[in-house]
Amino acid sequence: MVDLAAPGPATLALLEPADVIAAVPYLLGYRPDRSVIVLALSRLPSAAGAPPRSRLRSVSRTDIPAAADAATVARELVAESAAEGVAEVVVVVFGRAPATLWPCLEAELAARRIGIRDALRVEAGRWWSHLCADPACCPPDGTPVLEPTVPGGPARVAATLVAAGLAVLPSRQALSDLVRPDRGLDRLRVERAVARAGGSVGARLAADPRTARSLRAETLALLGATVRGHLTPGGAGPLPVATVARLVVGVHHPAVFDRCGRGPEWTAGRRGAAGLAVWAELLRRAPAGWSCGPGLILAAVASRYGDAPLARAAASQVRAAGPMAPLAGRLARLVDTPSSR
Repeated sequence: MVDLAAPGPATLALLEPADVIAAVPYLLGYRPDRSVIVLALSRLPSAAGAPPRSRLRSVSRTDIPAAADAATVARELVAESAAEGVAEVVVVVFGRAPATLWPCLEAELAARRIGIRDALRVEAGRWWSHLCADPACCPPDGTPVLEPTVPGGPARVAATLVAAGLAVLPSRQALSDLVRPDRGLDRLRVERAVARAGGSVGARLAADPRTARSLRAETLALLGATVRGHLTPGGAGPLPVATVARLVVGVHHPAVFDRCGRGPEWTAGRRGAAGLAVWAELLRRAPAGWSCGPGLILAAVASRYGDAPLARAAASQVRAAGPMAPLAGRLARLVDTPSSR
């Protein structure tokens, strides 16, 4: 049995392969295709004679490699999963992998003394276990993957994860689109507005460094008003360009950055959910060189709010944008998400 700590107080027990397969899309945030997923587990105490129990530690994913790249990909994937305390893994392959991949994974896991709880392949609506040759439970032609809504399907898994606030997008691209930078005329307007806002803030600080406290208070007040606007009916439309510019510049103040990524007023309840939408919009609309602050805050808030897929997507977008300037050192302590390639 694998215990999966869902967002909030819920703990979900994954009792069989069908439960694991049903949970993976919620853990990633999208339906995987041509993917190798490693669920890294730590062992939990269990009563004598009871089935072994484990706790999910992290989720790692990569594309199915070509045969020639299997050894390299296996090495990187296992290294990514092998955090302290990881005792075993469940491997799930969505699609047909080259025959060289499994021996490479076995060798890398054995070298790190990590056990294998199960190894599953999902293809064409059916699943197989690489470790089970008993036709009574693992027929040679595979076992149908059932949707949660059909009789006998993993309704318990889906219901628990949906109630915890997790959702499944149709593809990895759809998840990336939530934080992908906007293009076109709006971006040009925001770039000009950010340049003006940055110049204004810089001039105020140069004239009197003591204005830093006032600037911080102004940014937090504007952010609070913006989040409250998202909580009112009809208030979740696109933010005005001037608001985007002022917030994008303001969140790069270290004190604002730390408070937004840590403060309970921004990371829980309805306010936290509205904040996720605000930070995602700021990340999409921020000009090049200004996405670090909104992106890292989105990753931190999403992680604390229980949306690990969005947290990983935001952190990935920040890394893709280039150097993270002076805020890079805060990533480790603000963002605590399972790794995913």
